[in-house]
Amino acid sequence: MNRLFCVPVIIFLFIVTGCSGDKDIAEENEMATSPLTATPSLTATPSLTATPSLTATPSLTATPSLTATPTVTLQEDDPAEGTALLRTLKHIPDTDLVRDTDLIVGYVDFRAAEKARNGAAQPDSWEAFMTLRQSDAEETSIWMAATMRITTGPRQFTQSMLVSEDMPSIMGFDWFDVDRAVAVGVPPNDIVMLYGEYQLDAIETALIGRDYFQDRTSSLWCGPPGCENGLDQDLLNRQNANPFNGHLGANWPLFVTSELVAGSANLDAMLEIIDSVKDDTHSLANRNEYRAVVQAVATQGGMVVQVQFINADTFGFLTDYPQFVSGVDATETDKAGLEYDSGLTASANPLPAYELAAFADLHIAGEDVALVLLVFPGQASAETWASALPKRIEQYQTLRFRHPLMKIIEERNGHIDDIEIYENPTTEKAVMILPLRSPMPANDKGEQLVLPSSGMMFRILMDGLFA
Repeated sequence: MNRLFCVPVIIFLFIVTGCSGDKDIAEENEMATSPLTATPSLTATPSLTATPSLTATPSLTATPSLTATPTVTLQEDDPAEGTALLRTLKHIPDTDLVRDTDLIVGYVDFRAAEKARNGAAQPDSWEAFMTLRQSDAEETSIWMAATMRITTGPRQFTQSMLVSEDMPSIMGFDWFDVDRAVAVGVPPNDIVMLYGEYQLDAIETALIGRDYFQDRTSSLWCGPPGCENGLDQDLLNRQNANPFNGHLGANWPLFVTSELVAGSANLDAMLEIIDSVKDDTHSLANRNEYRAVVQAVATQGGMVVQVQFINADTFGFLTDYPQFVSGVDATETDKAGLEYDSGLTASANPLPAYELAAFADLHIAGEDVALVLLVFPGQASAETWASALPKRIEQYQTLRFRHPLMKIIEERNGHIDDIEIYENPTTEKAVMILPLRSPMPANDKGEQLVLPSSGMMFRILMDGLFA
């Protein structure tokens, strides 16, 4: 079980856990257990079908995806080629080491987040941003609302924006020099990859100033403890503007090019990244299930703001009851508890297992669109899921507060669109796509202190996954 989470739960389309000390957030966004995959073999009891709130949201219950046969799209060419998302996957090694870190891959495009919100500032440096902020320019407030949507990628880098005035002297680049970022895995083997246009001389000067040295054999920049000691922490010399665990006083080994700065405490992971940058043959980009997700996202059009990949094996997905304890089958007690809490009972027709799950956050023609994507070995399995999801969505209520999922979506001005199935012969995979759409929020505070955030549908998914 992933150590990021502390209580077994089931969210939206798959099993995860959640830990939140904020009751208000929990009440609004709780995804404690979902009939969507809770146990792919479970079906809802009639007591869940009598939820009054479902009849009060006709715009949602009447969406075509809840009754219509899914649209199947067949495509011969490869729309993934040339996309920024695929280029980053080419640098992530497809190795046992990466898979052993639970293989949670988060991608974010900061410039796309800015462009997706009308009127948002697009500063090219910390200095330019502060000038706008001090002038109390409206475009700065809009920028803040635009970037509040970011809920994936390397969190320490996003948080370091608050102290990024020091980043040029510590790292040799500005926070706004980073256009895209990727986070792979969980500590202590997590990997952070920052993409942009960098001045190598400035980075070299900054690293040498922190007593880094370059290993001639590997081309890695090693901190004072050496590249093999990336886990060492010097808490007396913490550097919050260092996005590579500097807030804990770490000095990770770094791989630096004019377009990429990558780091990990794990030396083996860093050496594998170097190999993937030189030759992407053994990268995630060449795993068919990952490429299939990128293809399916690319066919939607618009701007890709962020994508969260989750390996199905990470949470022990089963076609029958879920695994609750450390990768072993659920006990009869677990099963009984699940049935008591959720009102779900066993079905004789379990749903087929999927190979990969992903969430995607897009901006398309004035709308924010969150996609739930499940990858299957063939169309038949995808169609089985597509036919089962509508009823589960209509009937799902959160466990603790009994909030209907449909009502949560409606309260955020969202709706569920038609389910699609995408296939491409280059991967021989079928991807089931469930879109959640909402209009771009107006740049009007109303009675609130701040402007409403963009990307609320994606946030609903991510809050359930990581809250």
